[in-house]
Amino acid sequence: MCDIAALAGAIPDEEGLDIFGIKTCESKWAPFFEHRTRSLLIGVNPGGDRLNRRWNPDCFSQTARRLLDTYPARIVLLGCPAEASMAKNMENMIGSEHVVNLSGRTSLHDLCYMIGRFDLLLTNDSGPMHIAAAAGTPVVGIFGPENPVSSPTLCQRGPLPCGLQGSALPAVLQIILRKLDLPFGHKAGRSVPGLSGSASNGKSE
Repeated sequence: MCDIAALAGAIPDEEGLDIFGIKTCESKWAPFFEHRTRSLLIGVNPGGDRLNRRWNPDCFSQTARRLLDTYPARIVLLGCPAEASMAKNMENMIGSEHVVNLSGRTSLHDLCYMIGRFDLLLTNDSGPMHIAAAAGTPVVGIFGPENPVSSPTLCQRGPLPCGLQGSALPAVLQIILRKLDLPFGHKAGRSVPGLSGSASNGKSE
């Protein structure tokens, strides 16, 4: 990927890739980020280029629902226009006013900027997963039948259930909480240490 960036005129180094915000995106989405009623902003990307590499959308929905029920979170659904109906079904299944469905409504520049502002991205093995890694946003990537060790910077090491079924949901939820450094069993509406008034990953608001 660095070779491709060099062809585009970038200067490669040994520190990976950086994602820089675009001023038009900053002004466009500033109200969205400035008027946050909940401390955590979590992106959810249920799509991907191959169906056999995707986690079940219902599992994404159940994970989002548990986060909303337990932590002061806001969920942002992402996806391309072809995935808009899937995201709409997820929005209905989650059934919360703290869900924002932006599937099919963002450009590539918008997507890069927004992912860079999230506290965490939950995603299938996909392009947005790599954008999050480049932007320095904590990411939990769900891999299908392929080996996540091939992307060691994104691999969550440790025992995980095999397959993409609902049995993996508790493990995925625990990984999310570890990434966000959140306590287990916290109740929404109560203050969370380290989250009051700012994002948990230290990014400015």
